Formats: sequence, C-alpha cells, structure tokens
Amino acid sequence: MTLYLRLGGRPAIEAAVSSLLRRLREDSLFAGQPHSPLRTCPREGLTEFLVYIFAGSPTYEGRALGEAHGGLFLDTPRYDRFVDHLVSIFSNDGTNARIAIEARYVLERVRPFVLNSPQVIEA
Repeated sequence: MTLYLRLGGRPAIEAAVSSLLRRLREDSLFAGQPHSPLRTCPREGLTEFLVYIFAGSPTYEGRALGEAHGGLFLDTPRYDRFVDHLVSIFSNDGTNARIAIEARYVLERVRPFVLNSPQVIEA
C-alpha cells in the first residue's frame, strides 16, 4: 500500500495542506517575510504536488518546483521547518512513527528540486 493511501488519500492531503498553511502563517520564520507567498500559496498546486510525491498519482504536470515555490523556501531552514510541520501533521504530532519516517524520507528526496538546486539523488 502506498504512503498516499496510508495517509488517507486526497481528502487527508487536502486537510493536511489546510493545516500546514495555517501553521506556516503563524510561524515566525515564514510570517516575517515582507511579501510572503503564503498569502497567495496555490493550495491546489501544493495538494497536487503532495499527491504525486506520496505516490497517489503517476504524473505531476504542475510548474517546475523551483518556480512554483520560489520565495517560499529561500533557504534550508525554511524548508526544514516546512518539512517538520508537514511531518507533524501527517504523523499526528509524532504518534505514528512509521508515517513520520516515510513522509520525511520522501520530502528529503525532493529537497534539491524544491530549493532549486538539483543534484543526483541516489535510490
């Protein structure tokens, strides 16, 4: 069974995106940005991306990650915080360790693409 299905499918990812955006708006690391893309973050685009990386869809036809997330993750600390929040949401604040480990693993594998610094990623 894919991580996507174990997370609860599209409804769970949509709910997680809503929770994530709320957390990021309240997070001082993101809220302090003068022109925060969180105000206009495309909820649907983020949902589609997460559905894809968690194996809920065989294709992703959205914008290139560096372009789509430009300004949101300007640096490693912001991406780290994004991952921490999302993993916390999916794992029920850490109570589901297996989900936490798998979600973090997937999010780490896409890090170079989100931060717009692609490099070879070994399996």
